[in-house]
Amino acid sequence: MNVRATGILAGTAWLACAAALAADATFTNTVSVAFAETSATVSNGAGSGVTWSQLGADLAFTSTVEGVEYVVSGSSSAGSLKISGVPACKVVLAGVDLAASCQPALNVSTTNGCSLVLADGTTNALTDGPVYVEAIEGALYSSGPLAIGGNGGLVLAVRGPEHGIYSPTNVWIQGGDVSVSGPPKDALHVGGTFTMDNGSLALSAESDAIDADRVFINGGSIEILSVPENVEGIKCDGDMVVGGGAINVVVRGDRSKGIGCGGSLEIDRGALSFLLSGDVYLKTVTNSAPNYVDPKYCTGISCASNLTIQGGSIVMTHTGLAGKGISVDGNLTMNDGKIDVVSSGGASS
Repeated sequence: MNVRATGILAGTAWLACAAALAADATFTNTVSVAFAETSATVSNGAGSGVTWSQLGADLAFTSTVEGVEYVVSGSSSAGSLKISGVPACKVVLAGVDLAASCQPALNVSTTNGCSLVLADGTTNALTDGPVYVEAIEGALYSSGPLAIGGNGGLVLAVRGPEHGIYSPTNVWIQGGDVSVSGPPKDALHVGGTFTMDNGSLALSAESDAIDADRVFINGGSIEILSVPENVEGIKCDGDMVVGGGAINVVVRGDRSKGIGCGGSLEIDRGALSFLLSGDVYLKTVTNSAPNYVDPKYCTGISCASNLTIQGGSIVMTHTGLAGKGISVDGNLTMNDGKIDVVSSGGASS
């Protein structure tokens, strides 16, 4: 079985759920929301199963019925949208510019998840408030599985104290051009599996760009700018599979990593590019005799288990002091593909 198939099968159960979310035929009841600065107009085509409260341009919907699609447009510099309930929902961003005053711009608290569609040809913007009134961990929050698709754009700016996009379960990128900038925590924080099949991501954060338990990248493009010290462009606590797509990571922080994988890492196809300039961090350990220096390196790919390369290309340029290209705690197996690593930063003293 090839590596890409292994990754897909590992996520089969929740991917089936996400596929159901994305099916247009599933969502036949439309609720339209048009923001107009200090207010918003609602057109409810879903009937009594959808109720809502409104304070200015802050709207909170509750749905007890299946198959509801929310089409959102307009702009507000003090508005937000919250959707609650058990049934999965579909949210279409059809040209919306929404900045919240004290909470996430979009909070989808539906148990069975959300399909977020970026309407073709539209540019959408979500900005959270500088403070949160709820215990929510992301400017764009989904309590259940989140599938993002479409052919539009989404710019997510973070002013608050949390992540850019957060789901405690799974996130699946099917399409769209998504950028996240500014979060003091992770750009994307996923409590379960992160999967990317298509579209593009442009990410920067004060912590990790992507943080997930498992990562499967099958297509699309990911651009990461990682500036802080001791963070990771892609942090995967468990196993990670790259079956296609393009990953470009710029790492400038000392002891930071382009990819940090806590389990096994398999690269089947795809193009991975790393430009690293962070230095080694030398920590003096004084609680032993004799004292010693414990180095923490800036590394392109760090794998805590086995790294298997079946194909694709890995290109790294490292100009930082004592920089590492690839670090593997387990076995490194290469059956095909290309590795090109240039390190010019010199050795540490």
